Amino acid sequence: MMSSNNQDNSLSSFLVGMVIGLLTGGLLTLIYSPNSGSENRRKAREWADDTQSTLKDGADKVRDKAENLRDEMENPYGKARQFIDEKRYTLEQRWNNWQAKRESEKMSEAKDREASKDWSESETSEAKDHKASKNSSESETSEAIEGAAVVASSDSSDEKKSENS
Repeated sequence: MMSSNNQDNSLSSFLVGMVIGLLTGGLLTLIYSPNSGSENRRKAREWADDTQSTLKDGADKVRDKAENLRDEMENPYGKARQFIDEKRYTLEQRWNNWQAKRESEKMSEAKDREASKDWSESETSEAKDHKASKNSSESETSEAIEGAAVVASSDSSDEKKSENS
């Protein structure tokens, strides 16, 4: 508390000293000025108008900043809430994109498995057909060989019979 009062007193003293210095400087300038009185009054009026508009603009800026600060103080979590909402929205978008990509990949994998299954089934079916055809060819070949053996054996027994007769 003490340091706050000291700072306020120091600031007040500085401002009072500055105003007194400005007035004294202005008065001395008017007294020792080489210009006529009407010229000095015109320049003083211009300076006063410029100073007034500058002070008015400064006061407006200070008022606007004070209003902004008041608004921020009334809702201290406003900017934090806005930041969090923006980040949440960004994360939700990323999550949704990731899920969509994952679903797409799952669908693609399922189609690939289905195509592979169809190909395997057709390959298995072709292999079975080929095996069946091979077995039937082998069966026909073995029957032909057996038939030839029977014929050969019957020919040889016929020859033996004719030799014996």
